[in-house]
Amino acid sequence: RGVTIALVDCGIDKNTKEFGRNLSPLSTDLNPERKVVLVDRHADEVAGPLGSILDGRGLAGVAYNATVLSIRADFDGGWRGQCGFYPSDIARAIDYAVEKG
Repeated sequence: RGVTIALVDCGIDKNTKEFGRNLSPLSTDLNPERKVVLVDRHADEVAGPLGSILDGRGLAGVAYNATVLSIRADFDGGWRGQCGFYPSDIARAIDYAVEKG
């Protein structure tokens, strides 16, 4: 509790129940003009073991009371059907995470 985990990836599905109250309202997409929805569920698969809530259903993360700050930084369309990233966007995402604590 009181710890924030910043996840720079292709975006967590905000409708999933795995994160519930643990998903930070400061979660963002660095591309405000994005045309493509989630390419895959990679971010959910990475964040699940870290910050899924402890609710007696499904997965419980090792830091189940932590806040997960999801920062979507992939480029539209991905790379061969998977998330693809430009180094400059990863750097911007890290700056955003630091700024948000």
